[in-house]
Amino acid sequence: MIGKNKNYNYLIDYVYSYAYNVSRAFKPYVEIYQLGNELNLTFNVSPQSIIGIDFIEALCRGIVDGAGDKVKIVNIAIDYMGWRKFLHKILTDLRKCVDIIGIDHYPRTWSFAGHHDWRILKSVYGDVEKYGKSLAITEIGFSTELRILNKVVIKREIEQARFVNTAFSSIINMVREIPIKFIVWYMLWDENPISCEPSSGLGWCGWGVLRTDFSKKPGWFALKRVFELLNS
Repeated sequence: MIGKNKNYNYLIDYVYSYAYNVSRAFKPYVEIYQLGNELNLTFNVSPQSIIGIDFIEALCRGIVDGAGDKVKIVNIAIDYMGWRKFLHKILTDLRKCVDIIGIDHYPRTWSFAGHHDWRILKSVYGDVEKYGKSLAITEIGFSTELRILNKVVIKREIEQARFVNTAFSSIINMVREIPIKFIVWYMLWDENPISCEPSSGLGWCGWGVLRTDFSKKPGWFALKRVFELLNS
């Protein structure tokens, strides 16, 4: 925590200046700015926090002054406790800054929800619509490996393909009722297995639909079919 002292004001001024100069330089090339990633996991959004309401508002003002009326987005991870309270805080305290609310959702990896269970979209859309905001799925993905001390203890590449087919089938059905701005798949190819493990030596890895040698997992073919369908 940091009080609103000279150093705090300097930080906010610096954030504004950074956002202003970057957005001004890239004005012809960038249409959407992400003001923060999964803020509910790492940041205490309060006026007194280092990364809080004042911080996000400074980014917002810098972008508006530097590049004009660009689209601004904030995303939250909904597989963790307290996310809905955090969502309401964003919608009330940052309603003038944020245009799109993105959700990051990982059924069967970070939550126990089934592949097909995307009812949460209706719930979140009901909240954001009240404030005139749009909804996006900023992260959807499925890990194919659980590693402990760099040893694979669970491998589920086939299930990733099932997840793609089932989850996107549910999402596409919902899109007929709920407008979703865009969907982002996380991620294209696997990272180095060692780097995906936290200091505890345990972690879900293999998020890509391509392996580290760029060979294709079953999920790649499933995802390709889904996006061909979405673009048809």
